[in-house]
Formats: sequence, structure tokens, C-alpha cells
Amino acid sequence: MFSLFSNNFLVSVFSIAFNPIFWNLTARYGGVLVVSSTYALGFTGTYLGDYFGILMKERVTSFPFNVVEHPMYIGSTLNFLGFAIYYRSMSGYLLTIWVALCYVVASKYEQEFTSMIYSNASKAKEAQNKED
Repeated sequence: MFSLFSNNFLVSVFSIAFNPIFWNLTARYGGVLVVSSTYALGFTGTYLGDYFGILMKERVTSFPFNVVEHPMYIGSTLNFLGFAIYYRSMSGYLLTIWVALCYVVASKYEQEFTSMIYSNASKAKEAQNKED
């Protein structure tokens, strides 16, 4: 019978988690998400973007946004986790959990905000096209 608390299962989980390949892939995948989302959004979309009213022509749906909803949040969290595992740092684990919780809260507000501003921009564009 399978149990989350069986010795074999726990040894397997810790063997995988502390394997150099695991933390290395975790941090690298996180880096790929962060760098590719920065590339997809460009400087303006990454650092100025929606909050300053500078919108892309349309919402970005290419990689990595077609793989995960918030690639920068997930990518940076994976980076933190990868390095916390590598250095076996309890404070790193705690900070990773804290950052992940902050990103969960931020993503809920950001998702609504982003949907609203792109919807408003689409309506304004349609209204302008009708006037022309």
C-alpha cells in the first residue's frame, strides 16, 4: 500500500530533491522562463508596460505565455528554489515560500487588471474604427 510517509517514498523524494541535476534543471528552467518572457515582452512591456498605460498591440500569447500563465513569477520562484536546494538553505526555502505566496496574491490582481485594460483597449479601438 502506498503512503506519503513511507520510508521508501521519503528517501526517493529526498534523493531526487537533493540531486544536483534536479536543482540545476529547476534553476535553469526558471531562468529560461524569465529570460524568454523578458524577450517576448521587450524592455517596455517588462519594466514599464501596463501600469504606465503602455500596451502591446495585443496581449502576448507566444512562448512562454502559452506554457504558463505567469512565466516571470514561476521562473523566478524556480530560480529561488533551485538555489535554496543547492545551498541546502532553510532560509532559502522559507524565502522561496514567501515569494511564491506574494506572487500568488499579485497574480490574482494582475490577471484581473491585465484582462480589464486589454478589454478596454479593444473596445476603444472598435469604437474608433466605427467612427472612421
